[in-house]
Amino acid sequence: MPVRKVRLLSARLTGRSLVGMALQQWDSDESWYAIHELRARGCATMVDRCLRLSRSRNWRKRALAVDVLCQLAIPRTSRGGGFAPGEPFGVEQAHHVLLHALDDPHAAVVLAAIYECGHRRFAAAQRRLLEFVAHPSPDVRHAVAFALAPGSDETPESDAAIAALLQLMQDRDEDVRDWATFKIGEQSTRDTPAIREALWRNTSDPHVDVRGEAMVGLARRRDHRLFSLLPRLLEDDQWRGWVHNITEDFADDGLWQALVSFAASFQGSVAARAVLDRMVAEAESLRNAPH
Repeated sequence: MPVRKVRLLSARLTGRSLVGMALQQWDSDESWYAIHELRARGCATMVDRCLRLSRSRNWRKRALAVDVLCQLAIPRTSRGGGFAPGEPFGVEQAHHVLLHALDDPHAAVVLAAIYECGHRRFAAAQRRLLEFVAHPSPDVRHAVAFALAPGSDETPESDAAIAALLQLMQDRDEDVRDWATFKIGEQSTRDTPAIREALWRNTSDPHVDVRGEAMVGLARRRDHRLFSLLPRLLEDDQWRGWVHNITEDFADDGLWQALVSFAASFQGSVAARAVLDRMVAEAESLRNAPH
């Protein structure tokens, strides 16, 4: 069925019909469109429906309850005339369902719960996530990296999340390393020698996205070791695409003068020089823009 037709159909269906559509076509595009529509129907009736599903003997119904309830919101009209998520609804019930789902006997329900901990973040669930950091499944470890909230304050909870993410930054699975590096590099402003060294180490990762996220994390922390990476970055077609992610950081006083000096002495290919000149021009434009 064409995507547009599925979207229009799901928007017109009752909650009961949407639940049936999500379950019967499990993990298909049609199922996820139904789940998206259910999430946008935040009301007491939908919360009750999810709570009933969460107590079912059918693991798919329990997983569906987690996927819907933990992103349930009061709908608001979008510019396009459709509905977009608004204020979260049923948060207390979602917390209750999440904690139980983390102990579910079926792996798919647990995986759904771990991912949804990233959408309904609260201390008890964040502590439970630490139990899954060394899980044998890369899908579970990836979900943990997604859901952990490193924060920016020096608190025991933040320290524990960062320690877990630093461990996941060295995971044998590249997607896990990629997400963990992103969470440390961009989602937290914490700046410690351990964090910087982990980011620096991942600039040599075999996966280009991990290298890119690590470089962004160092730029956010105004680490001047970036300049030893720039020649390789500018000459590497794969890595070069990450330049725009750090241009704003080079506009900051902490890196700007060093960038100007680097550009003045840079001797590289014509293509690399063009990228560098554009980077300098964009950074300068940002510096001169009214604040």
